[in-house]
Order: sequence, then structure tokens, then C-alpha cells
Amino acid sequence: MVTNYFLKLISTFCLLVQLTNVFCQDSINYKNEIINRVDLHQRKQGVWKLYDQQDGHYLEMNYINDSLIGSIEIKNQHSVIYKIAEPYRKPNEFVFFHKGKKINGYYMFKDKKRIAMHIEDSVPLPQKIANQVSNYSMIRAMFYGGEKMLNKFLRKNVRSPKITKKPQEVLVRYVIDRNGYVRDAIIIRKGDDVLNKEVLRVLDLMPRWQPGFQHGKFVKSISLLPFSFN
Repeated sequence: MVTNYFLKLISTFCLLVQLTNVFCQDSINYKNEIINRVDLHQRKQGVWKLYDQQDGHYLEMNYINDSLIGSIEIKNQHSVIYKIAEPYRKPNEFVFFHKGKKINGYYMFKDKKRIAMHIEDSVPLPQKIANQVSNYSMIRAMFYGGEKMLNKFLRKNVRSPKITKKPQEVLVRYVIDRNGYVRDAIIIRKGDDVLNKEVLRVLDLMPRWQPGFQHGKFVKSISLLPFSFN
């Protein structure tokens, strides 16, 4: 009886730990999907999608405990257009689908430059195609919803303290880390102290961004944001 009691306690504790980990994950609700989850240990979990606002394509991949599972795919509305099939074993190799043709390629480095090459004959890809491949392999950091939603967030949260001199502009630099969190905000163009403090307060409130992605890896991004006080 005692053994069964302790087994039940252990089972209940394990269940509570699992539920805590699930419900405490930081997820993004974007385009009617729950994506880009980060758990309590800052590990990526589940489906991750990154969107390119200009061209409309998006990147999709899956994570378990910060480990990438399967391939990295860049898609448009209809199909896969760029793929890294083996991100861990062969991170520089890719497949590019262009006008109905499948192009197997890889990146090589020469004089500190990244050059897109054909796998079959090891010659550089035509420049036009190489430019397209480069474009699809990079996605910029983004406030979810773009500039319109960023401005909405700022209008809602920025207060206008009383100042003696008007107008004033404060410029802040900050880092968007590999999970999309805003870090290391620094005022690089100062106004009155009360304005500098207000800008840093708002940066502390800022939600997660979509992180930057470049050539198969998440990257930190540096961003500048001006605040005008009239």
C-alpha cells in the first residue's frame, strides 16, 4: 500500500512537471497558428516559421529541445522553393527549385566570399540564380505584424513625460537574440533623463520578435529605433 502511494505521488509530480513545462512555454500566435515556442530553458520547441515580408515566402522547421529535426524548407504559398536537407551533416548544401527544375548546390568560401556552386560540376551558379538563392537563405528579424504593428505597440505604451525642451528625439540601439527576445538596449542619442528612462522602459515591455536567420542558422540582429517627443 505504501509503495503504491509513493508511486502515485511520483506519477502526479511528473505530470505536474510536464504540464508546467508546456504551459510556461513562450509561444507566438501569428497568422492563426501557434508557432516558435521557447521553453523555460530557452530551448526551441515544435514548429518554427519565419516570414519574409517583402517577397511573401516563409521558412519552416521543427525542433525538439533545441535540436533541429529534419530539413529546413523555404516555401511560398504553393510549394517548396529552397531546402537544406541535412542542416547538421551538410549545412552548406541546398536544393533550389527554379522554373520547374531542381538545382542541387552548395556554398564554398573564396577570399571570405560565399559562392553558390553546382554540386554536379562544381562551377558557380549563374549570378541571377545565385542572387535568388542568397535571398531565400536569409530572413530578417521582424516585429510580428511588421512596422504597422510595431507603431501600434509604441502608441499604446509610450508615455509623454513633461520636458522643458521640445521637440526631442531619443535613439536606442538593441539586440534581437536568436529566440527573438529584445536584449541590451542602449541609448545612443540622448534626450532628457526622463525621456531616456521612458524609452528603456518601453523596450523592456517589447514582446518577442521574429529572429533573424541566415544560411541555415539563427542570428542575432541589431536594430535602431527613434523615439520623437513633441
